[in-house]
Amino acid sequence: MSASAAGAGRRARMANLVVKGAGVLGKVVRSVPGAAGALLVAYGAWDIYPPAGFITAGAFLLLADREIP
Repeated sequence: MSASAAGAGRRARMANLVVKGAGVLGKVVRSVPGAAGALLVAYGAWDIYPPAGFITAGAFLLLADREIP
């Protein structure tokens, strides 16, 4: 195998890794607003009555668990 063929294979693997990383980063960025909203709602419920905050946070976690494939 020539040096240029080895370099091309390495570049292809690196490009594939970058594409996969971008996909993961995109999923994380899309989930941040929803997670922040759930956190704020749970904190607001906790601010009114502390056990309600834990119940709300638990309910959001159960809902999030159902959405994860």
